[in-house]
Amino acid sequence: MNNLRISTEKLMELKRNLPHGAINEIANELGIHRNNVTDVFKGKWENEQVIDLAIQKIEIKREAVANQEARINKVLKG
Repeated sequence: MNNLRISTEKLMELKRNLPHGAINEIANELGIHRNNVTDVFKGKWENEQVIDLAIQKIEIKREAVANQEARINKVLKG
């Protein structure tokens, strides 16, 4: 594991930006309890895989929102 220290503030900001249900998804994908996932965001436990999956889920959600906005704009113009 990379000993990259991430501030608690950044971790909480990551958690706030997660899509609905992502904590359970991360827990299920990694085979850990959802409390372990939330402990990572509270800075109580370090797990790089949790962080990586959280970033991935935020990126996927943002891309989906951007695509949806583009489709809406296209439909409304035409």
